[in-house]
Amino acid sequence: MKHLSSVQYVAIGLIILSLLMNYAYFRQVGNFNSPIIEYEFVKNEQDVKNIFTENSEFKKAELKGVRDQNIIDYAYMLFYTALLILSFHNIRMTEKKNIYVLGVIFSFIALAGDIIENIQMFSHRQT
Repeated sequence: MKHLSSVQYVAIGLIILSLLMNYAYFRQVGNFNSPIIEYEFVKNEQDVKNIFTENSEFKKAELKGVRDQNIIDYAYMLFYTALLILSFHNIRMTEKKNIYVLGVIFSFIALAGDIIENIQMFSHRQT
């Protein structure tokens, strides 16, 4: 029986974490229509209010669901970084070209950017 590679295990982990993020939001709100992608593209405070208020009432469940997704996203980002690093490393070893080390470096840069994004996502004061 053939064993799965580390890349395959990480890919399976990403699938499970994707499902878990959807479940975390569903558990709070009762639907899968998370505004997290929309939230990442806000340009000002009014955009945030448009996402999380309805008829001037704050939608606390939606915010809690997005916060739960954000927490799970920390594990997700570690898994996708691992997938990228393992993939670039495997390609580098197969191709015997050191240029693929740049992919590993960029994977860490993407991880750092995603961490900063997640911290900033909820760093502003909620009203």
